[in-house]
Amino acid sequence: MRKSKFTLLLTLVLSIAAISFIGFGAERSENVSNREDRKSDVVKITILSTNDVHGHIFGRGSHRDLTPENLGGFPLLASYRDAIERARDRVFLFDAGDIMQGTWASAGNEGAEVIRWFNLLDYDAAALGNHEFDFGPIGPDELADAAADRLGAIRMRVDEAEFPFLAANVTDNRTGKSLAMDNLERVHVFEANGVQVAVIGLSTTDTPVTTNPVNVMSIDFTGYDEVIADLCPKLREGGADVIVVLGHLGCYETAGETGGELWELASRTPREYVDVFIGGHTHRVITRMIDGKALMEAGSYGAGFCRVDIDVDSGTGEIVSLEMPEFRSLSRPASAEDSLYENIEIVPDALLASALLDLGRQFRERDTVICELPEAIEANRSSLEVPLGNLVTDALISRTGADFAFVNPGGLRASFDAGPLNESEIYEALPFDNKPVVLSMTGAQIRAVVRQGFERNSYPIALQLAGGKIVARRAGERLEFANLLLPDGTPVEDEKTYKVCTLDFLHNGGDGFTLFGECEIEQTHEIYLRDLLAAYLRSADATLPPAGGRIVVE
Repeated sequence: MRKSKFTLLLTLVLSIAAISFIGFGAERSENVSNREDRKSDVVKITILSTNDVHGHIFGRGSHRDLTPENLGGFPLLASYRDAIERARDRVFLFDAGDIMQGTWASAGNEGAEVIRWFNLLDYDAAALGNHEFDFGPIGPDELADAAADRLGAIRMRVDEAEFPFLAANVTDNRTGKSLAMDNLERVHVFEANGVQVAVIGLSTTDTPVTTNPVNVMSIDFTGYDEVIADLCPKLREGGADVIVVLGHLGCYETAGETGGELWELASRTPREYVDVFIGGHTHRVITRMIDGKALMEAGSYGAGFCRVDIDVDSGTGEIVSLEMPEFRSLSRPASAEDSLYENIEIVPDALLASALLDLGRQFRERDTVICELPEAIEANRSSLEVPLGNLVTDALISRTGADFAFVNPGGLRASFDAGPLNESEIYEALPFDNKPVVLSMTGAQIRAVVRQGFERNSYPIALQLAGGKIVARRAGERLEFANLLLPDGTPVEDEKTYKVCTLDFLHNGGDGFTLFGECEIEQTHEIYLRDLLAAYLRSADATLPPAGGRIVVE
């Protein structure tokens, strides 16, 4: 049952004052009725979905520019849900994972602020995303001992949620059983006016290389098809009328072609198994029907939501209608006409808006300016060479004196605008708790690790670098590694040893760069990459803007 306005107000007051299922193992269900006892009636069910919020409780903007006039995001989402509930029998709100890690607002309490807002919004369930595991032990890494629970922070956040987290393909590799965590389930079955809605959670099998691998060493992420083939027939036999896969795995659309883990899974899953696939991870906006199954992904950072309407005959359990309206933005509409939805003018929920504006004010008071940038520095991760990557690797060489520095473009999450650069902006660009390590590597080893990025099966990754130049060449539709040059244009010497600075994430095999881990560590630096960059930008050593031309195609 949704919170009343009084309960919501009381929760907000207390929170701001304090700010700083069925028998397959770990599954639960709401009270459900036997189909023989049901009366035949059409039950109108709506599912709303978000994904990859990444700590953006202020929506696509931030606390820095939040005003009553541009406020959208969560307060707007609450109003949309209220409007839809006037026309539908039951409205569910699900998230497909990666909800916590990514902003200054969510960092200080390791995602607790995001969970608080998800509780206020009455989310019904969420999938476990790969970045849910980023925080590792509770508190700063430097205060954690060797015996600390690497899942400590996520255990606490999952336990604080007033909705279940779902992950059916995540197992403890020491026991072979489902990962044991309070409030973590494989499946949750909801009841809506006599209709059973079963939701299966999935986490991407890429998680071990897209979070800090050390944090998930005790976990296995098993295949999706086996889970669906095992659970769906049992769920149907148990009375599930609607089956939803809520998975942190996504889709791509390129030149009219659709692909990606979620699309491929939906394509090969029998229609009688699953009715709706909800995804995330790839930050795309996609709403498609595929062989009678709904598939949707709602972008990222709280930009908007997807919706599917399902009408079910409660007597027979038959789906009589399944439709997907268009993706809806959570930016503030430009006009009153644009604000109409379900014939209701949508304005931000007043209680939530007041609370969020007050929280934004608190964060603005704590934020500080690091430096002035003469021009914007982009972090377009789809580009071969990323200007922010050039800046970060320059900072690494300045700090460590290494011959080369390498970072992965996936860790560069936000661009910098020209003008004042705030501490919070650096955090949003570099949200992960990565620290530098300096390795001893031969020229041949450096070539091999750069080549490894270009040879990834899924998509190539060009490591961003300082200290040299990567030369690539076209091989059909792909790029392949050709050479690695020194600043004077000569190739690196295979037998010569160089000092190479990279991140502990990459040294641990992150993003699939396993070859870094074969090299000897000469130095460790107990400073987060974002703090290192802030110190560099405050110093007289910073070169702004950073020089380009470091990755070329011959």
